[in-house]
Amino acid sequence: MCSLSASAGAPTVWNMAGVAPEGSPVAEWAGRVARALERASGGAVKVRMRLGAVLGDETEMLGQMRTGRVQLFGGSLGAFEPLFPAVTVLETPYLFADEAALDRASRSEPLALPAVTRLFHAQGLEPWGLGFAGWRAISTRTRVRGPGDLRGLRIRSQPAPLHEALWRTLGAEVRPVSLQGVQPGFQEGQFDGLDVPLLWLFGTSAAEHVRFHLRTSHMPQGAAMVLSKTALARLPKAARERIMGEGKRFMADFNRTSRDLEAQLLDTLRARGVEVTVPNAAELSAWKAAMAPVRPVALETGGAEGRALLQALERPRGG
Repeated sequence: MCSLSASAGAPTVWNMAGVAPEGSPVAEWAGRVARALERASGGAVKVRMRLGAVLGDETEMLGQMRTGRVQLFGGSLGAFEPLFPAVTVLETPYLFADEAALDRASRSEPLALPAVTRLFHAQGLEPWGLGFAGWRAISTRTRVRGPGDLRGLRIRSQPAPLHEALWRTLGAEVRPVSLQGVQPGFQEGQFDGLDVPLLWLFGTSAAEHVRFHLRTSHMPQGAAMVLSKTALARLPKAARERIMGEGKRFMADFNRTSRDLEAQLLDTLRARGVEVTVPNAAELSAWKAAMAPVRPVALETGGAEGRALLQALERPRGG
């Protein structure tokens, strides 16, 4: 199904797809993006929200971008890794030291690098922005303080090569499952834990099933937004330029929103009686050492384009 237009002069309908549940903070942010995009298009586009994974999981929605059913998609970096291995390097454990490093990464617009953009264009996609939905932390049914405590635990992993390699390295029993399978998996007793940012811990209702939350902050939850290259090309030039110019602002707003919500949700988690722990210096060093073997995997998988991404992060461009 291609983007729809009722009649000459009528706005073209774009489907905006994502897994964020309706009514969630991320869905509310997506609604703001949709309205701003409509304004930027000068009335040429009407965005139809298709959130809550109604069109499938992230991999399926990304596939629908390429067939024309979806014109705007926002998803985790892990969903992009099979098509674009270069982005794997952005999920290297402990690549980012702090919030300032994340902000620099967003401002550097690494997805706009010509070598990376070409990869997206070859799949009919236009990269629109890179953002971060908080830090991944380890949430479990039983107490975990050090890497050895994970050995033998059944850990839900994002179904992406780097994530699965990480849990295998830590000795866990890897259970690759999409976000839609998290809640039923916990209900059926399939998982002992997972690593997601707080937005998704609550968004998947996994917060109802864990008793311990360890703030390892080993990687941020990267998110990317892409547009259909074909749908964008059908718009007037002025509308295209305005829409593309808005991407960076949208993702900066996404980062701020995620950061504010993470602080609130951490308080909510504590209020529910979940034990929240921040690793001390020695424990953090142990986690970094345990995850270090995954770094060469990320770099090798990312290839030349992945190395170019890392260089872009080291040379942020204004903003």
